[in-house]
Amino acid sequence: MKILRLPLLLSLIVLTSCVGKKKYMEVFTQNFSCEERENQLNKRLENTNVQIRQLVRENGLLETRIEQLEREKDDQRNTIAGLRSQVDDITGQAMSEQARLDKALKNKAAALEAREKVLNTMQSLRELNDAAVTDIQFKLFEAVGGFAEEDLSIELRDGSVVVSVYDKVMFDSGKTRVKARGQEVLQAVAQVTATHPELSVTVVGHTKYRGGYANARELSAVRAAKIGQLLTDKYAMDPQLLTVAGRGDSTPRFDDPDNPQNQRTEIVISPRFQEIYRVLRKN
Repeated sequence: MKILRLPLLLSLIVLTSCVGKKKYMEVFTQNFSCEERENQLNKRLENTNVQIRQLVRENGLLETRIEQLEREKDDQRNTIAGLRSQVDDITGQAMSEQARLDKALKNKAAALEAREKVLNTMQSLRELNDAAVTDIQFKLFEAVGGFAEEDLSIELRDGSVVVSVYDKVMFDSGKTRVKARGQEVLQAVAQVTATHPELSVTVVGHTKYRGGYANARELSAVRAAKIGQLLTDKYAMDPQLLTVAGRGDSTPRFDDPDNPQNQRTEIVISPRFQEIYRVLRKN
């Protein structure tokens, strides 16, 4: 009986020892696992903290970048506002320039229209004057038909009718009294021009002689004045239509100084430029 109990006791001891060691190993293993887990967790925590710090730094950089972008955005808004202001200014200037050009064009068109009106009026005046001058020429030919070519000539010159009366008809040599035949010419000129008050008359004396005067120009001027006096006093010509002048021998008709036709009185019947000037001033 005692022999049987000893093995049993040993078995129990051994069994008890085996159970305790296993338990111990389990506990030891668990403790080791906890420490390892703790270490792993600490490492993860440290890594997480590193990541957090990294994220914080990146967040700071992002916030800085955001602030920079906001500033750039504000700058761009200001730039856009400035550009819009410039565009508005340029647009306003362009519109002002366009308005100025439009006004200038309108003024130019008005000026051209006024100029065309003046030109048309002057053209009408010219046509009327040309018609009057032509009518005067034909009437003078009829009125002085009894005079020979060596006594006088009637010609158109630069838009005027020029009646050249030679001294053999108009004056004695060196004298200023108008001969009877010369007065006939003056009467005819006065009668014909009376029908055309829109024309003016200029009397120009030409001679190489001085008579009792200081020089030929003075003699020719006195002769022209005498003719003008006859035209106004005796033949009722309007004195405002009449001009007189003396040229002496400064403008001979022929190069030969002895040609008798150089000694002449020219009666120039012309359009009244005062009427043209009046039209120009009016328009």
